[in-house]
Amino acid sequence: MLIRQNQDKDQISGYALNSSIIHLKSLADKYGTPLYVIKKEEIEKNAISIQDQFIEAGLNVKVFFSYKSNPVPSVLSVLKNAGVGAEVVSEYEFWLAESIGVKYEDMVVNGAYKSDDLLSKAIISGVGLINIESLEELNRAKYFANEYGKTANIGFRINPNLKSSIYNFTTATGSAQSCFGFLKDSAEFEESVKIASADKFLNFCGLHFHLGTGMKKVHPYISALKTLFKAWDMLTTYGLNPKILDIGGGFNISSLKILNAYDYFSLTMLKASFKPKLPKMNLIEEVSLYLSESLKEYCHDHNSPIPIIYLEPGRALTSSSQILILKVTRLSHRGKVNYAFCDGGAMSISMLLASEYHYINVLKTNNSTKDIKYNIIGNMPSPHDIVATNRKLPELRTGDYIVVMDVGAYFVALGNNFAGPRPAIVMTENEGIRLIRRRETFDDMLITDVDYQHHHI
Repeated sequence: MLIRQNQDKDQISGYALNSSIIHLKSLADKYGTPLYVIKKEEIEKNAISIQDQFIEAGLNVKVFFSYKSNPVPSVLSVLKNAGVGAEVVSEYEFWLAESIGVKYEDMVVNGAYKSDDLLSKAIISGVGLINIESLEELNRAKYFANEYGKTANIGFRINPNLKSSIYNFTTATGSAQSCFGFLKDSAEFEESVKIASADKFLNFCGLHFHLGTGMKKVHPYISALKTLFKAWDMLTTYGLNPKILDIGGGFNISSLKILNAYDYFSLTMLKASFKPKLPKMNLIEEVSLYLSESLKEYCHDHNSPIPIIYLEPGRALTSSSQILILKVTRLSHRGKVNYAFCDGGAMSISMLLASEYHYINVLKTNNSTKDIKYNIIGNMPSPHDIVATNRKLPELRTGDYIVVMDVGAYFVALGNNFAGPRPAIVMTENEGIRLIRRRETFDDMLITDVDYQHHHI
């Protein structure tokens, strides 16, 4: 088997496409396509690397995985065994963490709205941190803590007040216009601080912010930290000092780009051979160094201990560990455009294929060295069911397999069974291979349909 890279790719980070170690074609032949393949060692390597960069910057750090990024139990278990905690935003994710044996003190509970069920369970269980979003939520937490006589370990989520742009959505969550978190100068925040300082069952632990997704520059973190320091100043007037600084996640990886408005225009209108500008620096290293320097200065000036850093990455932990294999089912040429049709795309696999730039590689069964520009299309009768557009690839044949790189974040989580079953997932470990999620069947797709089940029992 010959593995060919697409010609516009500068580097392959993450999953090693090595046919002598991982027989991708044989996996696709055995389990069918579309097929997800996860490399366990890559997850473990990422977990160690992220933690080490903050330790090397002189910070005490604890890493929590954003469960909404990839809620596959086998993936979550690998992360738990690597010492990574659980960041959960729903009752389902809380249940998942419990199910795989995550300790309650290793859980962070987030979310714009935490239901009474989630909030009460988190308090009764004694989770490590509940990041409070509003005065209303704090009052509910206070009620449950006092009702059950349990200490609620709380933090306050601060809106980092970032500038946003209609052309770039990466910082939308942390923008001044977003609905998330406390505004540092608001009466609501001050009233919440007063309540937290006075109630014996509310244990104030720290401050939290989250900027968005696909972050590739350090500047938004710098701006957010300045806003957080101002909130910290107000806390000290009520005798509160954060032991935890939770800076969320959102770190992008160097081999993937979330498309902005200009990128869409380049791809769809200009029909360009789009090559994204990828960050050259190590964002996590940059953030850790700036955070270390700023915290040491602030804490020295205010005679405060340096808090432990909580991180909640999703993409940075798992994206590079997972690939998606698709089969080329048909080739056509219309006008000046070459089309390669595959058995999955943005509509049937994940909408992220239409909103992110992922490198594409080809598993070939022939030795052609000719390169051709393709629009790669999925199996749905819609022009929106794309895999990639305007990609220069080795000449394809029907039956070839293409590999979409870096799909370990949000692809499975946002996957669907539109017009067909969802893919199987296999995991490689020390050259061994095991099926961790079988391909969905037609019956699986209708398992909750009462009338269907009644007539087919």
